[in-house]
Amino acid sequence: MAIVSALLLGVVGALDLAGPVATAAPPNVLIIVTDDQRAVDTMWVMPKTRKRFVGQGVRYSRGFATTPLCCPSRATILTGRYAHNTGVHSNGPLRALDRTTMFPRLLRNAGYRTAMVGKLLNSWPMTTAPPYFDRWALAGGKRGRPP
Repeated sequence: MAIVSALLLGVVGALDLAGPVATAAPPNVLIIVTDDQRAVDTMWVMPKTRKRFVGQGVRYSRGFATTPLCCPSRATILTGRYAHNTGVHSNGPLRALDRTTMFPRLLRNAGYRTAMVGKLLNSWPMTTAPPYFDRWALAGGKRGRPP
């Protein structure tokens, strides 16, 4: 028993001297949202990109949109909430986007750098930075970083 204890203490001591164990880097997160794109016969224009996504990405073969409207759907993607819970119910004037669970905020809190290119919501004011993004290039030419 004394020999086993001595061996265990030796192993634990050796582990402690080895220093911290290197952890894997967090995965990159890339979400691509397109409007008005059919699921069939539309990806042929980007064969190299498609091969890279298939080889290194995650395929959601049973994914679906909870609403056919683009702004409520984007708000759902950004927050993880159904459209009736986001404050965005149409493609019209922006009422109130609930920003408390936006995934860019959660990613920034976890140490990620965030960026977006394109549209946040159709009626998002071009003079207003999209929330929780470190860099952005909005449709219409507005680019920037938070101050």
